[in-house]
Amino acid sequence: MEGRSATIGPSIHVKGELMGNEDLVIEGRVEGIVRLRDHHLTIGKSATILATLEAKSIRVEGNVQGDVQASERVELATGSSVVGDVTAPRVSIADGARFKGSVDMDKGGPRPSSGSSTPAPAAAVPVGAGKPSGTP
Repeated sequence: MEGRSATIGPSIHVKGELMGNEDLVIEGRVEGIVRLRDHHLTIGKSATILATLEAKSIRVEGNVQGDVQASERVELATGSSVVGDVTAPRVSIADGARFKGSVDMDKGGPRPSSGSSTPAPAAAVPVGAGKPSGTP
């Protein structure tokens, strides 16, 4: 099945769980879940997605509302819009892409052992936290 890909055209509307064993390009509307764990997923410019996305790599050119998870890479192209959390070891957000959510680039990666000398990651601190009152 290497090299095969499918396309959901701009006039197609899918609701439910979408799974497959080939690369997929979505130009239509999908609501639910898209799972292509070992394949590439492209959300085209005309696509509207209200779904959780899971794939090997995901390129977003259109609009996504939902969490985006890839085992290799997530790319948000210029003009794309994502509202949801992004999880992948590599994340690229192009100038002109709109994004609202969180990015986690650590999930699924190797963890240091308890005896490791690698320092623990710093805790997230809200902007302005820790300033004495009256400090500009």
